[in-house]
Amino acid sequence: RKDCQPDPYNHGLRLSPEGERVDYSASEFSLRPLRYWRDQSGTDWPIEWQVVLGADQFNVSALVPDQVMATGIRYWEGIVGVHRQSERIGTGYLEMTGYGGNRDAACR
Repeated sequence: RKDCQPDPYNHGLRLSPEGERVDYSASEFSLRPLRYWRDQSGTDWPIEWQVVLGADQFNVSALVPDQVMATGIRYWEGIVGVHRQSERIGTGYLEMTGYGGNRDAACR
């Protein structure tokens, strides 16, 4: 959001290895950027996040920092690794839009 506050409609979803769906309300779900990568245009993209789902905490990090797509809309998309403590427990795919300009520095 432009005011740097969490969206009140945030929620989390997790699928177990057996395919069981677990939903998390906004109060049980949070994302916090831990590390940024700066692209050639000067935009800072969060490439490592702390993700909290209920009582569980994970770190999600880009496996390759430079995964920016410069189409009509600049966005970051790519493969990420999922870690619990220091153990890698999975991989995923992440897309981010809305980064760039003065908002990035103001929201840190």
